[in-house]
Amino acid sequence: MSALELAHELEVFHLYEILQLTIKRPVPLTTLQHLENNFHHLIRAEVGRRTIEEKLYLPVLEALTELDGDTVWFPIHLDHESAV
Repeated sequence: MSALELAHELEVFHLYEILQLTIKRPVPLTTLQHLENNFHHLIRAEVGRRTIEEKLYLPVLEALTELDGDTVWFPIHLDHESAV
């Protein structure tokens, strides 16, 4: 559920405008889904079963369509060197 959908469900109407998506870099939905699936596959290949065991949140790439070409990164913190 997106933040906008949650605001709608909770009837927090004053948040609608700031939670509305502002797409600056449109990407066809099928392309975005394909990229996201491949990206998640790459993360799972590197981190192994820990993505499931620790219920890691994998990033949703749709948010990147709202950026003006900014560099984006996200950390993956592992307790020990072996990810498998």
